[in-house]
Amino acid sequence: MCEVDHAARAAKGQIDLLLEEYRALRSEIDQRIAARSTLVGFLAAGAAFIVGSRSVLVTWVSVTVFLIIVVVVWGSSSSMLGRLGRRIRALEEQLNLLAKTAYGLSDTPSLLQWEKSFVSDPGWMRKYFGWAGLYKP
Repeated sequence: MCEVDHAARAAKGQIDLLLEEYRALRSEIDQRIAARSTLVGFLAAGAAFIVGSRSVLVTWVSVTVFLIIVVVVWGSSSSMLGRLGRRIRALEEQLNLLAKTAYGLSDTPSLLQWEKSFVSDPGWMRKYFGWAGLYKP
């Protein structure tokens, strides 16, 4: 009995630690999505500048610079969001296994499953980008 209590306490300690990492990663995802929204706002402002420009050279240079910035920022953000999602899926699996030990759960469904369910049902991402190899869970 004492050995079971010790294992449960150890599992609860690991759960606390892993939940902190989980929260930090979810927060980073929120921040990256907010940064993307800000990028869209800058694009709208840039589009207004480009439309208002009377010089063809300024227009083409502006469009080129904007496209380069967007591709680099959006691409790096997408890459990091993918890495964050993969780590969160791994944490969900770890936390679900530890919860069974810590709380004596046996045949219950997974407690944490948001990221796993999101990847297993990607909806429009796979439909529109899967054929081009742009969608990689």
